Amino acid sequence: NNDKAQNAYLYLLFEYELIDQVGTFLEEQEKNEFVKFRALYQLKRENAKYKLEDIIDIHSVCAETKFL
Repeated sequence: NNDKAQNAYLYLLFEYELIDQVGTFLEEQEKNEFVKFRALYQLKRENAKYKLEDIIDIHSVCAETKFL
């Protein structure tokens, strides 16, 4: 259940363009965790024009977190 909360937290950080906070959070996690978020983070750091929805399905994030 902690993973669900962390996914929701990361989603919100990306939604509000808090990229530095995303980086801080990801640095504290294992390298094999949050792979899709890490990919988007790298793209954002390189000023790529991808949106969160291009990589991560918001409906799956919401479905996973709605029972927290």
